[in-house]
Amino acid sequence: MIVAPDKSLSATVDSAMREIVSAAHRPEGSYVNLPILYPSGSAAVVRISGGPDKFFVTDFGLGYSEAEMMGADRTYVRQAKAIGQNSGVGFDEHSFFVLEVPLDRIPGAIVTIANCSVETVTLCAYKMAEKAAVDASEFLIARLEAVFGAERIARHEKVVGASNHEWDFTAALKDGRRTSLFEFATKHPNSVASVAMKMNDIALLDRAPQRIVMVHNKMEMGTYLGVLSHSSNVIEEAMPIEQMRRLAA
Repeated sequence: MIVAPDKSLSATVDSAMREIVSAAHRPEGSYVNLPILYPSGSAAVVRISGGPDKFFVTDFGLGYSEAEMMGADRTYVRQAKAIGQNSGVGFDEHSFFVLEVPLDRIPGAIVTIANCSVETVTLCAYKMAEKAAVDASEFLIARLEAVFGAERIARHEKVVGASNHEWDFTAALKDGRRTSLFEFATKHPNSVASVAMKMNDIALLDRAPQRIVMVHNKMEMGTYLGVLSHSSNVIEEAMPIEQMRRLAA
């Protein structure tokens, strides 16, 4: 026996779908707002124009604009060419697009273009975060060598934590039998999670080395500051030299 669907449920689902996906119609084309988000939190939007048999689908440079706001427009262009080629869509140095899309393939073209645009911006964000982490680590090492002397600073110190996992720390201050481990954390979630994980593991050792995390600014870290300070001393990169020496001592 086949039970007819509840009309109230169908109406509810249809209403919910209209909230998830929406369209705005303009003279130059129709704009479809999708539940696919850029790293900034903005939703992906795809424009469809043309017809009645063949259509033009594009992100109209929205992904490029998102990358440009991050200062990653050049990286975006490089990555977009490869992603577009792998996905079978065009990229004209500014926008992802598909030409002459038949009516029955519009849904697939919309999703593909949106995914390409968001994927490229997300990749740019990760690459920027990686570069920021490398730059921050180099800054931390240079600062420690200036304060304590290069001969007392070990780069990329490896320490085994309570879990028996071996962690790689940006730097370690060697002072006789005492060791202080240093890391730099940016406000990127991946950076905070990585630093907190290794510091927490080291903190569980019976004779744990001192753990110090440097950040650019405590205020900008927000609630991440509590995550880091749970098992480490958190300092700012502008901390005076004498104060750094007292903390390490």
